[in-house]
Amino acid sequence: MIYFTLKTNVMKEANIFTQLSLVEAMSKGRQSQLDSISVAISAYRSDKNNSQSKIFTFVAVYMQFLSQWLEKEIARELMIIQSELKLLPTFPSEEQIDYKLAHALGILEGLNTLGLVSHELISRSQSALHKATFLGLINAEIPGLKAYGNKRNDEIYLATVEASENSKLTMFSLVQTAKRCALTHFQQCEMDEERVDLALSPIASATTARVVADILNQLASICNQPFDEKGTFDNDPSFNAVTDETTIARALAAGAAADIILTYIRRGDRFGILLLN
Repeated sequence: MIYFTLKTNVMKEANIFTQLSLVEAMSKGRQSQLDSISVAISAYRSDKNNSQSKIFTFVAVYMQFLSQWLEKEIARELMIIQSELKLLPTFPSEEQIDYKLAHALGILEGLNTLGLVSHELISRSQSALHKATFLGLINAEIPGLKAYGNKRNDEIYLATVEASENSKLTMFSLVQTAKRCALTHFQQCEMDEERVDLALSPIASATTARVVADILNQLASICNQPFDEKGTFDNDPSFNAVTDETTIARALAAGAAADIILTYIRRGDRFGILLLN
């Protein structure tokens, strides 16, 4: 019986470490994408006279910056899990071991979800560089083709509308909503985790929700930084440059991230307490 128990524990722990390795591999894959975006941004030849193209180049930089912050948080959580799992042999009971394993699985699933958020940020960064490239193409005044169609409702035309001072107020409102809702959601998830039933499934589910809510709450606070007195991100990737282009770009990047945050909060808000609709 003792042999069977030891064998079962080894199997359970091995499966957890397999999941941990998978989450690490996925994060490394996203880091490779971020590195590729860095290369593309560095290679981008910006027209100094094209303000809108410059704005979206900076949006790409800031979206990449936000994704990079998130990936660092994911890496930090993975290191914590690894350290905690090494202590399993010292646990005196099966109940404590199972609790820690369920807790670890919950965190890993939370990191999977945060990986999807990071992927969204990466995608928005790539899209911003695409818009910058297209706006540069339009302003090059290529003979034979006009810039826009008659309806003027395509993505690139709408990007020119976004790249203006008027967008800052809209983005500020979006960021404030995300900040308020992220904090409320995190507080609710904390309470849910404290009151969770001592069973494997609810422990894992509550841990997943709390991990995601915690880091999204932190990300929402970061998104608010361009709208505070300083007007830049902490550790700003443009070295705290304050120009018309960087100010608008920070607002657009923060608003885009806030939109992503709100999407994931809606998915995790099981009880509809935030009334986001």
